[in-house]
Amino acid sequence: MLSIWYGFKIQNGHLRLPLKPGQYAHVKLNGHKLQALSGLDVRSVTLTSDSLSISYSKEATEIAPEGYVGIDRNLNNVTNASIDKMCDDTICQKSPIPSLHIVM
Repeated sequence: MLSIWYGFKIQNGHLRLPLKPGQYAHVKLNGHKLQALSGLDVRSVTLTSDSLSISYSKEATEIAPEGYVGIDRNLNNVTNASIDKMCDDTICQKSPIPSLHIVM
């Protein structure tokens, strides 16, 4: 596994990965990958024997929540509550979890 946080560059349709000073490996990126990464800030690259992972960051628009809901799931029950107390009574109170039969 090779993880790189700096020195890599997307150039002429290829991902350029530094190996040694002045020596690079090039990975050809298809049009879909180039379009998906266009305008994004690529932060790191991880290369394994069978995969290439590219981490990136982008600006996200902040949205104001309309409310909050908390859900607590335990082995025998589920408890829900909302900040505005607008939950359905059957959901807000403790509810038994139905038993599941898992077939493998």
